[in-house]
Amino acid sequence: MGALEQWMAPLFAKSPHIPESGRQTLAKIAPWLALVFGVLGLFAILSAGSLMSYFSFSLLGMGMLKISMFIGLLIGLIGFWLLFEVRGLYQ
Repeated sequence: MGALEQWMAPLFAKSPHIPESGRQTLAKIAPWLALVFGVLGLFAILSAGSLMSYFSFSLLGMGMLKISMFIGLLIGLIGFWLLFEVRGLYQ
């Protein structure tokens, strides 16, 4: 991670810095925002998966149903894992 930070440091050198009070507020609010949007994303993934499974079942047959359910499950698990990774950064 150090190499990435060194590469990006000149890019952000001239940008304005966030005041200390703003950083504290952001540190308090960010985990809750990640939690709320993670749950909303999980609902969106589940609803998209159910919509995909409906269309795959009615138009293409049973084979696509299993594939779309697997893809929906995989994307949901990745989103759930990312939710807890972001939450762990702020603890």
